[in-house]
Amino acid sequence: ISLSSSLIDIPTNIAVGWKPDLRRSCDSGPTDSKPKINTKAFDRLLKAVCISLTEAASMPYGKQRSVKILYLFESLIYPIEPECLVKLYGRSEGKVTRRYYQAVSKRFAEIHPSEEFKELKSIQESLASFFPTLRANPNFPQLFALLFYRWLFYSTMPHPSLAKQMGLFLKGVNRLFWMDVETSRDYFRPVFNFLKNQVLLVEDFWALDHRMFKHLHSVFRVISKFFFYYREMDDLSLFLTKVQNNILIALEELHDLSNDEIDDNDHSITNMLSRLDEAEAPKEKHASEAQELLSTPIIDIFLQVAARTCNNIRNEPVLVDYIRSFKVFAYGRFTGRNDALLFTTLQTFSNPGGPLYPPKSVRVVANQALGECFPQGRWIRTGIKYGFRLLHPIRVMKSILVRVFAILLLIKTILVLLLNPFNIPRVISYFRSGKEHSDLP
Repeated sequence: ISLSSSLIDIPTNIAVGWKPDLRRSCDSGPTDSKPKINTKAFDRLLKAVCISLTEAASMPYGKQRSVKILYLFESLIYPIEPECLVKLYGRSEGKVTRRYYQAVSKRFAEIHPSEEFKELKSIQESLASFFPTLRANPNFPQLFALLFYRWLFYSTMPHPSLAKQMGLFLKGVNRLFWMDVETSRDYFRPVFNFLKNQVLLVEDFWALDHRMFKHLHSVFRVISKFFFYYREMDDLSLFLTKVQNNILIALEELHDLSNDEIDDNDHSITNMLSRLDEAEAPKEKHASEAQELLSTPIIDIFLQVAARTCNNIRNEPVLVDYIRSFKVFAYGRFTGRNDALLFTTLQTFSNPGGPLYPPKSVRVVANQALGECFPQGRWIRTGIKYGFRLLHPIRVMKSILVRVFAILLLIKTILVLLLNPFNIPRVISYFRSGKEHSDLP
C-alpha cells in the first residue's frame, strides 16, 4: 500500500485531486487550546472515498474494477499516521491504532441530510439500488462492511434495501473476521466490538418494531463465531447475561402484545375472538422474525456456532487458544444434544489421525478441556486411550515379530556353541580378556 509518510498526504489512491484543498482546510482551522475534530477534513476524506467508489462502479466489468476495489480496501485498513491523527482529531493520544476505515465509517453514519454533497448523493443512490455493478465483485462485500457497518445500524437516512444490505454486510463481516483469524491479527477488532457493544447489548435494537430486530439473530451468530478469538473466555458469562436480559425484554413485549384488553362494552363472542386474533397476529409476526434466538437458550446457540467454527480454523496457534477457551463450558448447562456435541468435538480434537489430523499441541489442549468439561470417566477414557495405543494392531504385530526374531537368533547362537565345542573355551577367554578384537570365526 503506497501511503505517504507525511500527512495530510492521505492514501495516494484516494487523495488524488483534492490533497491541497484538504491540507489548506486542516491548516487554516482555528487553533484553540482544546482539541477539536476537523469536520472539513473528515468530509474531504469521505468525499475522496465516494469518488473512488463511483469510479469503480463506472468501470467495465473485469480486472481493472477488481484492482480498484481491492486497492481502496487495502488503503482503508492502513493505520492513520500520527500527523494525520492530529489533523483529524486534534490529538494523537489514545488513537494510535485507529485506521482509516474507522474514521470514514463513523463520518458516514454521522452525516446529516442537510450536509450532503454531490459525491455522497451518488453513493446513496447506489445504496438504494444496492450497487448493481459492484455487488458481484468478490472483494466488494468486505469493502461494504468496512464503510457502512455504522451507517446500517445508526444512520437516520432511509434504508430501502435493508434486507439485501444486511445480507451483503454479514457476508463481508464474516470474511473480515476470517482474515484476522487466518493471519493472527486484529485489524477488524473495532468492527467486532461495535457489533457486540453497540448493537447486541443495546436495548433499543431489541424492540419488536425496530427495523434491525429480525437481523439480531444473524449478528449474534457472527459474534459467537469469533468471540473466543477477539475476547477472553472470562467475558463470556457477562456477555451472555446481558444478551439474555435483552431477550427477556423482547419476550415481555411480545407477551404484552397478546394480552391486549378486550373492549368491555362489547361482550359478544365473535368480537372477543376477533380481538384475540388481532392480538395474536403481531405476536406471530415478530416471533417468526427471531424465533430461534427467542426460543432456544443462547448458550446452546453459542456452543453450536463455536463447535462448527473450530472445525474450520487452519491456524494452529489460533486453534489452540480457541479450544482452550472451551474450558469455560464446564460451568454451562446444555441440553443432551449440545452436551454430546461438545463431547464429540473435544474428543475428535484430542485423538490423532483422521478426519481432522490435529497436531500435538491441539490434542493436548483438547484433552485438557475434555477433562475439565467432563470430569466423570476421565480415568476410564485415559485407560482406554493408552490401552488402544499399546494394543494397536500394527504395533502389536511389529513387536511380536521383533521378539520372534530375537528368540530365533538366541536359539541359533546356542546351537552353534553346542555343535562346535572347540569354540566354548575361546569364547570364555575372549570375554575374560576384554579384548576388542578376537580371532573367533
